[in-house]
This record gives sequence, C-alpha cells and structure tokens, in this order.
Amino acid sequence: MSRELILLRHAKTEWDHPQGDFARGLTQQGIEEANATGAWLAAQHISPDTIYCSTAHRAQQTCEALVRAANWQNPDINFESRLYLAELAMLRQILAASKVPATSVLFIGHNPGLEQLAAFLSAQALPRNTVGDILATANVVRLSLPDNWENLTAGSGTLLKVFRPQNY
Repeated sequence: MSRELILLRHAKTEWDHPQGDFARGLTQQGIEEANATGAWLAAQHISPDTIYCSTAHRAQQTCEALVRAANWQNPDINFESRLYLAELAMLRQILAASKVPATSVLFIGHNPGLEQLAAFLSAQALPRNTVGDILATANVVRLSLPDNWENLTAGSGTLLKVFRPQNY
C-alpha cells in the first residue's frame, strides 16, 4: 500500500507582529488563499487521515480556514510545536513517528523546511513559481510514498501534484 504526503505552507501573513514571528497572523489575502486551497482539496476528494500543524498562529489559522473550506468533519489534527520552523531532519522524524494506520498525512508548516522535505523525497525536480519558490504561501505539494513512514530515502517519492492558489 502506498502512502500520500501533502505539504502545505501556511497562507499569506502580516509582515510583523508586536509579539514576534510566532504570533504573526494571516492577512485577508491569506484567508482567501487558505479557503481556495481547502476548496481545491475538497474538489480533488483529498481528505488526510492525519494533520500535523505547526503551533505558530499563522499555521493554526491556515489549518482552521482550510478544514472549514474543505468541509472535513472532525479531522485528526495534531498541533505540533516541533513543526515551527522545522528543518528536514525534524520533519522526517515527525513523519517517521506518524500513526501507523495513517496512509495520508498533511503537514501545515513553514519554509525552508517544507521545501527541503519536498525536494528530498521527490524523485522528480519540483516546479518553481515565478519568484523561485516551490512552496509559496498556501501552496500544496502532494507526493506518493512507499509503504512506511520510517524508512523514507532521498527520491523515494513520486510527485502527484503541485497546487498554487496565486497567479505567480
């Protein structure tokens, strides 16, 4: 049985926040992006078994808008503090510890870690947008992966789709 990993960078945020980076929230554009991404996931009949979401305010807001727009009922959401600005090694560790029956996992987090994970796992070169990003805000990378989460190696995934709600 193959598994699917969906990587989603949080939606567009305000530039700064008096309480620091962790507290930054979504802009109106970010809310619209998250809604568009959720609607796209619903139209594709994608509903992950497990969601791991960074505890940063912007990631939680993205998750909330996405779940509502996708109309997912009672999703298994795990707010994971280690996802905040996580790099490749930590993301792989979180994925390896994913619940055994989960065949579809969604990470909602941050760059550069999510881009690093996507590039590490994909056997194909990943398309970039006009400013050179693989995962701009609210972008999705879907990968098909081998049977287990524990032993994923470089290039072990197959790119299924990249979705970008923005026009750049």
